[in-house]
Order: sequence, then structure tokens, then C-alpha cells
Amino acid sequence: MKILLLIIMLASTVIAAVGSLFLKKGAANLKKNIMSFFNWNIIGGIVLYCIASIVYLLLLKNNDLSVVFPLTSLTYIWVLIISHRYFKENINKVNIIAIVLIMIGIAMVTL
Repeated sequence: MKILLLIIMLASTVIAAVGSLFLKKGAANLKKNIMSFFNWNIIGGIVLYCIASIVYLLLLKNNDLSVVFPLTSLTYIWVLIISHRYFKENINKVNIIAIVLIMIGIAMVTL
């Protein structure tokens, strides 16, 4: 069951990270008027966050919060990869150490 939980949570965190990508792209187009918030990137980001939240809620229904919640930290790993790939943000040694620590923490919680 824990493998299935991990796979579903992995998908949820990827969806949330892609949602962040859309929000970042949408934020670049923001202007001083409220209508600029209704661009496709922002709407897409919000929809993806909603999907990830629904999956998260479904996981919480049948699993311990103390197991499910730490798995949300996988989102940080995906955001780092996406930021590097699409926005050419740098990945440094501190980022890599943080990713390793996140992975160790996830392994400890799920095992």
C-alpha cells in the first residue's frame, strides 16, 4: 500500500510543481489591472493546484497525516528541476544537499 501511496503522491506533487510553472509564467504578464490575473497561465496554474489538492485530500482520507504530509516535500524537488529547465535558474550545492535530505526524510517516514 505504501508504494501505491508514494506513486499517487508523486503524481500529485508533479502536478503541483507544473502548476507553479504556469503561475510563474502568468506572473510575468501581470499588470496593474485586475483583469491581468485572468490569463491562461494563471488559470492553468490554479486548476493544477486544485487537482493536486483534491488528490491530497483523497490520500488523507485513508492514510496518516504524519505519512502523507512529508511526501508533499517532493514538490520542492520538482520545482527545482522545472525552474532549472524552463527558467534557467541555477542549481547549486546547497540545493543538491537539500534534495538529498528531503529524499532521506521521505524514505525514513515512508519506511
